[in-house]
Amino acid sequence: MLRIKKLDIFILKSFCTLFMGTFFICLFIFMMQFLWKYVDEMVGKGLEMSVLAQFFFYSALTLVPASLPLAILLAALITFGNFGERFELLAMKAAGISLLKIMRPLIVFIIFICGVSFYFQNVIGPKAQTKLWTLLISMKQKSPELDIPEGVFYDEIDGYNLYVKHKNRKTGMLYDVLIYNFEKGFENAQIIKSDSGRLEMTADKQHLYLHLYNGEQFENLKSQNMNQKNVPRKRGKGGRPPKDDPAFRRLTVNLTGQQHAAFLSMYEQSGLASLSAFIAARIFGDEFRVVKTDATALEFVTKLTAFYGQIRAIGTNYNQVVKQLHTVFGEKKALSLLYKLEQQTIELAGIGRLVLALCEDFKAKIG
Repeated sequence: MLRIKKLDIFILKSFCTLFMGTFFICLFIFMMQFLWKYVDEMVGKGLEMSVLAQFFFYSALTLVPASLPLAILLAALITFGNFGERFELLAMKAAGISLLKIMRPLIVFIIFICGVSFYFQNVIGPKAQTKLWTLLISMKQKSPELDIPEGVFYDEIDGYNLYVKHKNRKTGMLYDVLIYNFEKGFENAQIIKSDSGRLEMTADKQHLYLHLYNGEQFENLKSQNMNQKNVPRKRGKGGRPPKDDPAFRRLTVNLTGQQHAAFLSMYEQSGLASLSAFIAARIFGDEFRVVKTDATALEFVTKLTAFYGQIRAIGTNYNQVVKQLHTVFGEKKALSLLYKLEQQTIELAGIGRLVLALCEDFKAKIG
């Protein structure tokens, strides 16, 4: 048979007194945090005391499961701290009472508290949360214009950004209203600017109406089906730009075969771009240059250029071999590189002799 001893009653009495105090303190702290989150929903809406009482009552019921564990922890720490400070815990242990027996009444009480918390979490909590959120929605619907902050862009409405510089809480009027409509995308945004407005709820509580007064609306022209395909584009005529004095008179000249051959030879020597320009220059005495190509000089320059390319290649090989000589100090490697330098020198001397022979031959031909 379970007997309740005076020691158990003393421990429970000490614990329960502190537990009740810490529980209400924790519940008050959580309620203040919850109230701070939804204070904007209640301020300035003229709510009755009964509505506020319901709000605090339902919010307290939803916060009970969160307050109980913290209250138990604080009450247990303070209780056993007091026992130790007054040497009561030392006296209990000196009397032969184990720590488990000292904590037995608290364990039973905490199990009971766990059952109460479970009941609140599964039965009372969902009902209280349902009524609390219903009450919050009703508070929002009573004065919806008060849900919009002052001096801050409000984006709770999908596709819109709403800015209100000032609002009158008594009359519900909004002043210096600026609305950005992004329903058609940011590139096709619509901007509405109004001096004042009023936000009202419909009778069925399903829609909000915003009445604006003395305003202007700005809209991107692209949203009015004015794309690049519909805009006429100025097209040019194409071709060359017209001349100030175009040549359109045509003359015909008959030449013999010998004259035509001489004419083509003269045209090739002139270097002009067209036959018309050459004929006009000959008729009106305009100066033009005659280009003559010397086949001997052309051949000489071509061969000399080829020799120059070979000399540059030999010079590049020289540089590579000299760099390797600076980095490699082995006897065999150095002898191999010196042999390469010798071969490049012999090849360079041969090219030099060929260049001299080419120059002598060219002098003989032009002399």
